[in-house]
Amino acid sequence: MKFFNFLLGMITLTSSWAIDVTVSEAPDDTLALTVSAIKSAKKELLINIYELTSPDVAKAIKAQIEAGIKVRILEEGQPVGGFSHSAAAIEKQLIAAMKEGNLDNSFFLMKSPADKSGRRFVFDHAKYMVIDQKSAVVGSENYSPTGNPKERTLGNRGWEVWVQDPKVAKYFSDIFEKDTSLEFGDIELVESPEQISRSVISPQTGITATKVRQTKTADKPETLQACEVTPLVAPTESLSNLLSLIESSKTQLDIEQMSFPAYWGKNGEISPLILAVEAAARRGVKVRILLNDESAFNENKPSKNVETVKILNELAQKEQLPLQAQIANLQAMEVDIIHNKGVLVDGQKTLISSINWTENAIKNNREAAVIIQSKSISNHYQSLFNRDWELSSRR
Repeated sequence: MKFFNFLLGMITLTSSWAIDVTVSEAPDDTLALTVSAIKSAKKELLINIYELTSPDVAKAIKAQIEAGIKVRILEEGQPVGGFSHSAAAIEKQLIAAMKEGNLDNSFFLMKSPADKSGRRFVFDHAKYMVIDQKSAVVGSENYSPTGNPKERTLGNRGWEVWVQDPKVAKYFSDIFEKDTSLEFGDIELVESPEQISRSVISPQTGITATKVRQTKTADKPETLQACEVTPLVAPTESLSNLLSLIESSKTQLDIEQMSFPAYWGKNGEISPLILAVEAAARRGVKVRILLNDESAFNENKPSKNVETVKILNELAQKEQLPLQAQIANLQAMEVDIIHNKGVLVDGQKTLISSINWTENAIKNNREAAVIIQSKSISNHYQSLFNRDWELSSRR
């Protein structure tokens, strides 16, 4: 009987390590993962995305609509810089296909209510999909030509995973249902392509991936195993979970971020994330922080990331802490920008996230993330981070 109980315990332990997670990174193979996940849907596809401008991703979604798959999409209707004409053209195609297909298809835009009473989130900045209530895709990248670039074209640095776990899928499905509720007045159900035309604000299409990369794109995304995947969203859970993740570090903490300002609030209070990083270094954790070169957006605008790097490095020197921060060498990395919001802890935990480390993103946006417990997945992204770090160190 004892031997049977031992075997049963071993089976339980083994099954807890059986969450398949397909890993990908932009600009190498996020497009392959995103399209594969979309094509895998047999019954239902839920998509919440800040920006949908990739013709390749749109083509895969349209094919599923035409195949009779139930497709429901939530998109930010008032993105920074406006809703572009290129984005509108894609949305019109998808809505027209929806009208011809499954009656349960729906396309939602999150916008300010007509009565100007406010909306639940400053931006719907999440980037996730739920496939057949069985799996979920979560990442840092929009479904755009730079977030999901074609092979050998220039794109962002970002991380994206496809998690084969019904519990994670249900978590994001429940969030999707809440966020698409019409009762708050900040969701518009788009029932005709003409409604999209009225939402166009700007003719700007944003950065397009036209430059060629020399680095070979990976053959296909790799599937690894995790023992635990914890989903989370902003604004309700993000700060506490991010602080807990940093505080859990014992030996090593690597952070790759698009935006990490040192100060929050009108009075310039120090960011609680900065304080947590400093505390980790003071207890002996080796900390490395790689931040985006903000001059990629506006070379005449003061860079908050540069300020953060200066503050952290000066503290490290003053207190002799194992803490280093630097601005990425985008040209050496062969990326457009760092759009990532990733964290690696102790070779065991990986944060895949849409959450920039700004006060607004954490307190006011709808964002999505997962914390993955897996040595193999951590190793995958660690090697990528190490490469980005080393390339950025050569100036």
